[in-house]
Amino acid sequence: MKNVFLSVCALFLLAAAGGCCDKKISSPEQGALLIDVRSPQEFQEGALKGAINLPHDRIGEMIETVAPDRNTPLYLYCRSGRRVGFAMKTLKSKKYTVMYN
Repeated sequence: MKNVFLSVCALFLLAAAGGCCDKKISSPEQGALLIDVRSPQEFQEGALKGAINLPHDRIGEMIETVAPDRNTPLYLYCRSGRRVGFAMKTLKSKKYTVMYN
């Protein structure tokens, strides 16, 4: 849990500074979903409150169960950001439009 918290904090700090993320994050959007793209085992070891576990290698087949509207804001996270990249590529191919790493 500590590593997840630190990774997400680092992402938010980088985003606030205009760093690595696709869009600058100031606060979560109304109706946004927090999606943990790590494995179910990692998710069980600890996750952010309110997060939904959709592993990056299954997100394409699972996303419509939690976000049928392709304009739903999606905040994705993992341990380092690598799996989020894979997940975002999959979601873009499925026409999802609002995603944050």
